[in-house]
Amino acid sequence: MKAIAIQWIDKSFMSNELKDKYKMLVDERHTRIENHYHE
Repeated sequence: MKAIAIQWIDKSFMSNELKDKYKMLVDERHTRIENHYHE
């Protein structure tokens, strides 16, 4: 549920520059989690 709210806020309010930074952070965290599970 929280993720949906974050996505909505992301689409609605963030500037493109902030969106890119936010997306990079999320992707980085996601990659770390995936790597953790694959080890």
